[in-house]
Amino acid sequence: MKRVTVMFSLIVFGVCGLAQSLAEDPDDPHWAQTWGDEFNGPSLNTYLWRPTYIWGSCSDQSALTSDGSNHLFQDGAIKLMTYEQNEDCFMWEGGTSPVVYSKPYTSGHIVSLSAFKYGYFEIRSRFPSNLPHLVVGTASGLPNPGFNPHPVIKTGEGFSPTFWLFPCYSDPTSGYVKYSEIDIYEVCGKTNQYTCNIHYSDADHYVLTEDGRYYSWWRFLQWNDYGFTINDGNFHTYAMKWDSLSIHFYFDGTPTFHYYHPDHPNDVFIPGNLLPMNIIVANSAYSGNFQDTISSNTILPYAYDIDYVRVSNLVCDNGTVVIDIPDFRQYYYAVKKSISMGSATVFPTDTTTYLHATDFIEMRPGFEVSGTSQVKMLIDQTCPSVHTFDYP
Repeated sequence: MKRVTVMFSLIVFGVCGLAQSLAEDPDDPHWAQTWGDEFNGPSLNTYLWRPTYIWGSCSDQSALTSDGSNHLFQDGAIKLMTYEQNEDCFMWEGGTSPVVYSKPYTSGHIVSLSAFKYGYFEIRSRFPSNLPHLVVGTASGLPNPGFNPHPVIKTGEGFSPTFWLFPCYSDPTSGYVKYSEIDIYEVCGKTNQYTCNIHYSDADHYVLTEDGRYYSWWRFLQWNDYGFTINDGNFHTYAMKWDSLSIHFYFDGTPTFHYYHPDHPNDVFIPGNLLPMNIIVANSAYSGNFQDTISSNTILPYAYDIDYVRVSNLVCDNGTVVIDIPDFRQYYYAVKKSISMGSATVFPTDTTTYLHATDFIEMRPGFEVSGTSQVKMLIDQTCPSVHTFDYP
């Protein structure tokens, strides 16, 4: 009897195997949507979202607002709008009352009321393209009929549309938040290029800053290739799969950046050690991420459109032991406790079969896979579900 314990994933062609990402196929039957918003309603669903952070309503140079003009609903999508207008916002910075600031812009943000650990997170969104606009005038800005029109590139300079996860609740044992963050994308509005990032604390180590606040000492992993410039003004899908051993990022279903802990056994970072986090869809003025400020060529008002946000989780049946699978038409594709396969196990031809287990997947003598079939197997001791936290 031969038992094979797969640390992350294994794809089997006949008797040969090689490592491959499991979630490249969006039709993977192990994933079921457990949370999401299609944004088909006339206003923000306050059972799913809040319009500000737990720590305040200021974000860079914007005042975050629940005003309907900053959350426009059109054609089954939400438009997060940023306008040039003065408004006050507040930030909790210690003490008994928040600090009030005046900002020159207002923005629409949404922060999920639920916090999540593990899952498949997907957004379908678009942001303005950087296109030439004809401008007529002199250097002073006064109209001059004799001056030939010239193109000016209007961009989202000073903005950074984002889709990210961050813990928006207080650590009950310490009073401050330990640092965990996953950026599914951070877009540079000036170039419409984006990055994917993972931030994490590698220990319970906190730094006391000059203003008397504690911040977690953190490191980050980043996809630095800048391989995608999204400048067509169309909707695209962006996704991230997170389990206890790995994090994968996708653009329109294509893998972009990934991290496997088994590939880095000596690394202090383990995806399973990240905290449960809330979803943040943000569009504020002044991009601290890319050090760009709003200029005369910045598109205003700036619109960041979201068609949907969805979260899927592994379907768990982890109390079940499976011995041989003679008929895959009757097989319930969910996470099992263990799976054993031998000569009685027959896989359909010209198909890809996904098998998940928390303990082990065993390939006994006589087990075979035809050359036209693929089997992808994942061993992961977690079988997670959505975590929900109440705000303090």
